[in-house]
Amino acid sequence: MFARSGLIALGALFVYLLPLAAAPEMTFEEAQALIEAGKYVKVLDYALNAVRRNPESFEAQYLLGLTLHRGEGNLPLSQYRLEQAKRIVRERGGYHALPPDRQKAYIELLQELVWIYGESEQYQRQLDLIEAIQIETGRDWSHEGGWSLMKLGRYDEARALLRLKAQSDNATIRATAMNTLGAIESTTGNLQAG
Repeated sequence: MFARSGLIALGALFVYLLPLAAAPEMTFEEAQALIEAGKYVKVLDYALNAVRRNPESFEAQYLLGLTLHRGEGNLPLSQYRLEQAKRIVRERGGYHALPPDRQKAYIELLQELVWIYGESEQYQRQLDLIEAIQIETGRDWSHEGGWSLMKLGRYDEARALLRLKAQSDNATIRATAMNTLGAIESTTGNLQAG
């Protein structure tokens, strides 16, 4: 009798704890949609378990890095995870070896790293990554480096770049360039510049 009640109790405990043992299952696309919707907790649980199961998964490292940056604001750990994802892609042939849906994710990963380097004041590293992105993907994100050039004291180089970018047809690039130009002139005490 005791053995049977012990088994029942053990079975009840197993059923109670079972949901805690596994992360929610989802597709890569579902996880990306949750991140875009600002629902980071489910993705964080999923990505942590996915990285534990396969640390060489680009998708798992990417999702974990995005979630740690956007949801937790953890710059060092998100940088580490995104750099791991970038390493995995590069070891497997780089951007052009990826299928189109993963190329999009890889571009998002690179953009996130550009922002993380800027937020964590790794200015030269940000500039180096922006240059590497242009070489690897053909995308020109040089406008993102204007702030770093300013912080490194490379004012003339920053001005030349940002004046060119201020003529862009892209409103976001134009706004970034103009705002950073204003910051440069304010920093250097040249408030009459226009």
